[in-house]
Amino acid sequence: MPSNLEKVLTELAKYEHPLVHFSAREKGEAVEVIIDFRNKDLGLHTYYFEMHPRDLDHPQFEWTFQRQIYDCVHDYIVEIRNKFWDFDVPMDKPHIVPPTLVYADLLATGDGRCIETARMLYDGHLARLFPEG
Repeated sequence: MPSNLEKVLTELAKYEHPLVHFSAREKGEAVEVIIDFRNKDLGLHTYYFEMHPRDLDHPQFEWTFQRQIYDCVHDYIVEIRNKFWDFDVPMDKPHIVPPTLVYADLLATGDGRCIETARMLYDGHLARLFPEG
């Protein structure tokens, strides 16, 4: 039976990404997965997450690991956009994105957690501006 580290390394061997490199190491009983940008000249941080024994022993490990890799790469690589909106924003915070755009982006992901966050944003900030139906 392969060790937890071998199990993770076997799964990581299935993934390639043009911007990041995947590796792993033991961390106590867990396995720490490391996601690092290939271009070290950028000076960007390294992303770490842990897979615990309960995760590694789960019957759906391969699927949940794939989802975890997807989520972590998504979190690690932030999409930066040029300003295309013409909303008033506070002068002391010119880089603030209007809540309506954040709401739309969260909904567009289709991810349950993002949709839940969009609902909280709507209830807390947008409902008075855009009442439902």
